[in-house]
Amino acid sequence: MPGMRRRTLTSAVLTAAAVVTVLTAGRAGAAPPPPTGCAQVEFIAVRGTNEAGPVGVLQGLANAVSASSRLTMNVYGLPYPATSDWVNSVNAGKSLLSQRIAAQAAACPNKRFVVAGYSQGAWVVGDSLVGGGGGWPSPVDPVYAPKVAAVVMYGDPRFRSGEAFNAGTAGVNAPRNGIIPRDLGAFARYANRTRNYCELDDTICQWGSSGSGHFVYPSKYTSNAAAFVVGRLGG
Repeated sequence: MPGMRRRTLTSAVLTAAAVVTVLTAGRAGAAPPPPTGCAQVEFIAVRGTNEAGPVGVLQGLANAVSASSRLTMNVYGLPYPATSDWVNSVNAGKSLLSQRIAAQAAACPNKRFVVAGYSQGAWVVGDSLVGGGGGWPSPVDPVYAPKVAAVVMYGDPRFRSGEAFNAGTAGVNAPRNGIIPRDLGAFARYANRTRNYCELDDTICQWGSSGSGHFVYPSKYTSNAAAFVVGRLGG
């Protein structure tokens, strides 16, 4: 029944992106921007449902990238609702993310972006960059695609098995998709710049599985993801 399916999906997403322990909400240790005010890189963090803002568990990844890169970097936590009203929250996030990239690209033409999302935040990141499928366009204008140096997603509700950029224990040929998977190949434009981490026991990116894998990404994959991002930035 449609109503039952909607309630099941809502329940799953609420469980998916439940309140998580925030590692730190402090400022990242990035080098200060140059006198022009334009850092070479902006790390945009899109937190999970009900996480304390603005950056959430992605702070550790931002810190690790900053510590390993010679480039100046500012960290921006997307100020979207991140509530369990997931439809309106995700839509608000997509709008804000597209606005942020457009505004920063205009103000700082040489700036590049690292875009990272956890749980509902990964949903926002993916739909912003490549659209939602079913005729939903991507809010981020494709003209900005070359400026996006790296994309990292943890516990993505829209995870799709079979993508070469999938990582984590689920891997490329994961046995399951996420709750509402993207079309295969939707991320083609960003494929070589993306890592989508998914655990086999994550009930959100591996719909139908069981376990607590949705909460291990910051402790388990920060170093790996940071190395990938720094490699994409060129050091």
